Amino acid sequence: MKINMNNKHIVLVGPMGCGKSTIGKLLQRDLNLNLLDLDFEIEKLKDQKISDIFKEYGESYFRELESEVLQKALLTNTQTIISTGGGIVMQKQNRDLIKDMSFCIYLYASVDTQYKRTKNDKNRPMLLVEDRLKRLSELFSLRDGLYEEVSHLKVITDNASVDDIVKYIKFKI
Repeated sequence: MKINMNNKHIVLVGPMGCGKSTIGKLLQRDLNLNLLDLDFEIEKLKDQKISDIFKEYGESYFRELESEVLQKALLTNTQTIISTGGGIVMQKQNRDLIKDMSFCIYLYASVDTQYKRTKNDKNRPMLLVEDRLKRLSELFSLRDGLYEEVSHLKVITDNASVDDIVKYIKFKI
């Protein structure tokens, strides 16, 4: 069954390693829409890497910036695909905005899949810990229900190719 999006923005949410950035780029190409990657926009705004923002200012400052950039993106008139960071759902104001002002797709990835996809990545400040698997599990426990709460469509990415995921999303919208 097709979903009526009423020209709303498409917001991609999910944990680290679920494919938000990759899927966003492919959807941009196939749907001929603008793409806004929140992490990239924050880096551009501050002229710093996300990891450096975390180090210098802390997570709460980063989350404030993230909320501001999300709100600005959702208020634009041009239908856009918005790729978010994994923690975007932690603030109620962000969840409310996403639910009310977009068509939200939850790209689900199990903790094992997240671990496999992020184990060699040194640019994820939330994973700069001794036990990365434990940290991913903790974050997933905190956030999974919140991703479910804001999403209009859930897509399981564990064993699917990016092309199949994009085809499925295009079929649903």
